[in-house]
Amino acid sequence: MKMERIGGLQRQYDAESKRIKQLSSAIVILQQKAFRGKEISAYRRAKEELDNLKKAHKESARPDDKKTKIKLVGTDQTIHSGKLICKMDDGSFKFDKKQIFNNTNLEIRSGEKIVLLGRNGSGKSTFLKCLTGELPLFKGEIAWRPAVKWAYFDQHAQFDPESRAVEIVMDKLNVTDEDARTALGMMKFNKDRMDQQVKSLSGGERMRLRFSIVFGLKPDLIILDEPTNHIDEVTWEVLLQACQHSKSTILLVSHDYEFIEAFNPSVF
Repeated sequence: MKMERIGGLQRQYDAESKRIKQLSSAIVILQQKAFRGKEISAYRRAKEELDNLKKAHKESARPDDKKTKIKLVGTDQTIHSGKLICKMDDGSFKFDKKQIFNNTNLEIRSGEKIVLLGRNGSGKSTFLKCLTGELPLFKGEIAWRPAVKWAYFDQHAQFDPESRAVEIVMDKLNVTDEDARTALGMMKFNKDRMDQQVKSLSGGERMRLRFSIVFGLKPDLIILDEPTNHIDEVTWEVLLQACQHSKSTILLVSHDYEFIEAFNPSVF
C-alpha cells in the first residue's frame, strides 16, 4: 500500500512537471497578448497555475521509493508565514447595487513587482482603497503582516506653494536636511532646485517631489496608481529607474504598456 501510494505521488509529480513545461512555453505568448490588452484573464489563469505548480515543486522534490518526505501546508496558514505581506480572502465590494469585484483572492509577497490591469472605470482604484482599508469590504477579509509599512502614490497630493522642496521632504519623511537632499537627489533634483519653492517647480519636478517622498519612505510595499499620467520623458525615466532599483514590493496600476514592459513585472 505504501509503494502504491508513492507510485501515485510520483505519477502526479511527473504530470505536473510536464504541465510546467507546457505552461512555460505558452506563457510567453499569453504575456505578449496581455500587454496588448488581449486575453488578460487567460494569462492570469495560466500564470497563477504555473506559479502554484512551481511553488509546490520547490517545496517538495519527487517522491523517493525508499524515503518519502511529504510537507503538509494547512489551509489555515497565517499571514506570518514566509514573506507574505498582505492577503485578501474572498474579497467583494459593491457600490450601491453595482458589483465592483467579487470572490477575489490575493497574496502580495516581498520582492514582487505586481501590475494590476483593467479598463478605465473597472474599479482598480476602488480595489486599492479596499486593500489599504480606506473602504471596507462588502465580504471577505484582508490580513496584513504586523508592522508592515506601505506608501501610496497620490499624483494629486498638494503642497504649500511657499515651502521649499527640501523642507517638504524633511517634514514628510521626518528626516534631516542631508537625508532629504539624498531623497531628492535620487529623483534627479540638483542643489538649486532642492531649495526652490514649490510654486517655482515645473509640473515634472512636482511629480518627482511626490516620488521622492514615496520611495524615500523605503516601505515594504509601494502602491503606484497611474503614476505615468501627464508626466514628461525625464520624469518617466526617473520613475522607471526608481522602480527598478527599489527593494520594496511594488503594486503598479497603469495603462502605459511601454512602462509596464520596462517595469518587468513578476505578477499580473
